[in-house]
Amino acid sequence: MSRFTAARLNVTWPGLLLTSNVVIPVLFAILPPHRSFPAFTPRQLIDDRDLVPLLFAPWSGPTNLSSTLSRVLQIFALVSYSAPISAFYQNAYSTWICIASARGLAGWVLTRCVGWAAPRFFKHWSLYESSSGFGAILYVMHILQSTGTLSSPQQLPLSLPGFGFGKYGQVPISLVFGATLCYLEDAPWTYGIALLCGFALVLVHRMLVLFLPKIVAPSNRIPLNPRNWDDPEMALNREMSAFEQPPAPILGIRDVLFIGILSLALLEAPYAIFSPIFKSMSPTPMPHSPSPSIPLLEILMLTFPRSDVNASTAIMQTTIESYIPILNDNIHLSVFTHATEHPAFNAMKKLYSENATFYQDQDTHPDAWSGHYLHLAEAFRWVSDPRPSRHEAEWIMLIEDDFPICAGEVGKDALRKVLAILESSRPPPDDSTLHPLPRRRAGFIGTGGSGLIIHRTMLPILQAILRLHAEKHSKLPEGLQQRPPDVVMQDCILGRDPLCPIARDELCLNQESKPATCGMVITSRLVMDHIGGMFSTTRGKMKNSDKWRCGWRHAFHGAKGVEVVVVDW
Repeated sequence: MSRFTAARLNVTWPGLLLTSNVVIPVLFAILPPHRSFPAFTPRQLIDDRDLVPLLFAPWSGPTNLSSTLSRVLQIFALVSYSAPISAFYQNAYSTWICIASARGLAGWVLTRCVGWAAPRFFKHWSLYESSSGFGAILYVMHILQSTGTLSSPQQLPLSLPGFGFGKYGQVPISLVFGATLCYLEDAPWTYGIALLCGFALVLVHRMLVLFLPKIVAPSNRIPLNPRNWDDPEMALNREMSAFEQPPAPILGIRDVLFIGILSLALLEAPYAIFSPIFKSMSPTPMPHSPSPSIPLLEILMLTFPRSDVNASTAIMQTTIESYIPILNDNIHLSVFTHATEHPAFNAMKKLYSENATFYQDQDTHPDAWSGHYLHLAEAFRWVSDPRPSRHEAEWIMLIEDDFPICAGEVGKDALRKVLAILESSRPPPDDSTLHPLPRRRAGFIGTGGSGLIIHRTMLPILQAILRLHAEKHSKLPEGLQQRPPDVVMQDCILGRDPLCPIARDELCLNQESKPATCGMVITSRLVMDHIGGMFSTTRGKMKNSDKWRCGWRHAFHGAKGVEVVVVDW
């Protein structure tokens, strides 16, 4: 191998050590995931306060064939990296920290900050997309190199000698290189943020050159010292000069802004164009019930009278009509009230008795306070007790009478996806168990208590705990904090309540067919609207017509252990 070829391919100990940072994780990809470094997602940083993935994600291995091809491309880029190896060692890790920090900030802004209550700005993948390997680092380094921000004595990787694009030089080649890595890894947020970081550094450099020229000199090649003309390394530089690219262009601020914005638009365009097409082409089928005689889902609507009867009637009618299109032999709707006088309930019973079951509970409970705890406990008792005309459903979805399903077909498809994931956690039957219980016991597509999808086996414990909270002479353990009824149910389902602990050692397959905890299944956005906020059934409660509406970020989005169904429209 000639000295020139060795230099072009970085066949030196520093060069080989640099390349091994990508090669070794690829070789170790066959190890179990818990024995390798995890990929980085902003959720780990924002919600779990876990810094380990951020610090070691560049050495995380690939997870599929396309990401392995991306690593091969990264290896080739590192082998043929033309800038001094020392420059890469000095800047690579700080570049990664910059990219990861920017991703964390974007994830926080677009989910926790602005994205919390502004559906237009909520972006699920800004928080959940994983980043690993040296691809994003190489992307930034190549942008800096091709724009003359870093010293660039030779041609870029994947380029042809003497080939350029006018005043933009080899900048387009760097951008195509980064876009290729982006599409192979399916990581638009990672490489979009990397592109912005790269051009932000270029822009800062150009402004310093413009306003502080004595401090920052625009240099784009290593100078040759005439006094060291006979030095072997200088001779090597002269030998390679015949193959050099023209000097990297010193782009102006306007050119930097133009090409940066255009590159970001072109990088993200395929995802914006093709994602809605693929989503519309593959609606999710409703899963089958484990037994033909048992309905899969019963939607249990709780209703309580409001002071404005006309408003209460209109709210109930809107909610009921939103669920009628999904009702069939496998999905039923029941409307339950514990109120003795409820004009809106009576009106809806006359209109929709053929579509739903209406039940008005007349029991009295002198030993309990009348309120939400008792109302919920009695509803769970009724829906789980034997009924002459209907079997107990496998799953119960609790809703209040002012929470219609929303977002059209997208919302209905989200409900089907959640049910499909819940049912898929059911182990295969064996000789001892014909219908084994699912390992996942709950889903959540709404907020508060509405939209909770609960397996029938959890109804007795929920009923007992709610009744304990409703008793006038409470038997709750000392020190147990009084909580709203919806929080009581959520804590029980999540295993946070000491009265209903849940086994945490079971594993389920997630949507990528990888082992994960058998946690709650949620939608990234609320697919239930809250249309009765201005007409609360609780006297003195503050009106909140604009709170927790359709499309808002789910309250548990980002929480550890939950499986998220991504919903966008």
